[in-house]
Amino acid sequence: MSIENLPPDTSLQLCDSYGNISYQGILSSNLNNTISLTSNLNSTFPTTPTGDSLGHYHYTDDGSGALKFLNACGSGTGGHQFYTSNSTTAPFKTGTIDINGMTIEKDNTVTTYDTFTTIISSPTFIIMNINPSVAPYNWVLGQMYIIQVGNTTATMTTGVNYNVKYIDTQAVRVYTTSSDTSPVIDSSGITSVLLPTGTTGQIDTSILSSTDLTFNSISLQETLSNLTIKQITSANQYISAAITADARPPIAPTSTITQQYGFTPAWYFKNSFSSGINKINWYLGPSIGMTVAQVLGVYMNIFNGITTSNDNTPYIVILTANDSVPPVNYYKSKRTYLFNQSITPTTNTRYLTFANVSGSCPTPNYYGSNLNNMELSTVAGSQVGAFASTELILAFAIHTNSSSALNSVEFAINKFGIMAPFGTQEVLFLPST
Repeated sequence: MSIENLPPDTSLQLCDSYGNISYQGILSSNLNNTISLTSNLNSTFPTTPTGDSLGHYHYTDDGSGALKFLNACGSGTGGHQFYTSNSTTAPFKTGTIDINGMTIEKDNTVTTYDTFTTIISSPTFIIMNINPSVAPYNWVLGQMYIIQVGNTTATMTTGVNYNVKYIDTQAVRVYTTSSDTSPVIDSSGITSVLLPTGTTGQIDTSILSSTDLTFNSISLQETLSNLTIKQITSANQYISAAITADARPPIAPTSTITQQYGFTPAWYFKNSFSSGINKINWYLGPSIGMTVAQVLGVYMNIFNGITTSNDNTPYIVILTANDSVPPVNYYKSKRTYLFNQSITPTTNTRYLTFANVSGSCPTPNYYGSNLNNMELSTVAGSQVGAFASTELILAFAIHTNSSSALNSVEFAINKFGIMAPFGTQEVLFLPST
């Protein structure tokens, strides 16, 4: 074709003797019968949705001169996928950049296959000489599965995973994606199919987004946040009327607890008093200005003595401060957390009883103890007020049941923890010196 006979509105791109091409305009490709974003000599990077346009474009940033890649994907999710292949490896995806961020994948899985010949292969379906609904495949009609093919055609290649829908007893239809609304791949000329029988290994995936980095779904931001939350500051607490308040103070623990089981130092209580108050109300103060939103979790490490009913174990109450005085109660809101009601406490056993107040608090270390995930009490009067995130914490309290039978409550406690976004404060209970 001579230059004079070029189609209208087209130009001829030449190269030098080395085959190098220099292109002055916006490079576009794979337009797929769609209107070009650069039509009518428009060289401006789009600033509005690109509608049904499909194609790949190279623009130059007017300010910095940076190369700007644009994938116009119509109604699809789009993005950019990177593949590599060689003489022995089929194209393998090494990374993706899309609206979710940058994803890097490393497939460490090894899949084994069984090979079956085809009875019929047509543009829209394949009939195999196997019924995959039986073991070991156990396919279900109407579901999507993965296969490979035993020979290469104009539309399908060996060594590549294809998405198929199981449409009849021995029949499948091949699609371009894992959705049966995607285009069908012509399966004519396929002489055999390979059905996966099992895999070993895993696909390792890291995703870098604008706010986080995850490794196999493990969030770096969450991991760092949890490390901060679980960073412990400890404070010694000797027996004090400011703590034991209006109920029983701790008493000397038994030698069984201290000598036989080595749970010491600690505060100890047993409801062994035949007259007067026979329970504890031990109060611990919050950090200055601490709000409900900052209380992620609370826990206490206890040694359970003779108690065999979860109704007789110590429980935790969180109280918030009133906005004005005089109040209806001495607190505004209250939440009560109980020893897990599905678990029967075992005598002479250590427990770390943990209340996940926020619902997203990491589990504290419970070395040498049995973890007991406490439950929010539903007993009448145990939940009072809105317990709103902005309410100020008045106190954390350790209580026992005043209705428990005589000598049915026995425990020792060596620490109480308050978990917050800025770290964990532990109170270590020491007997008076």
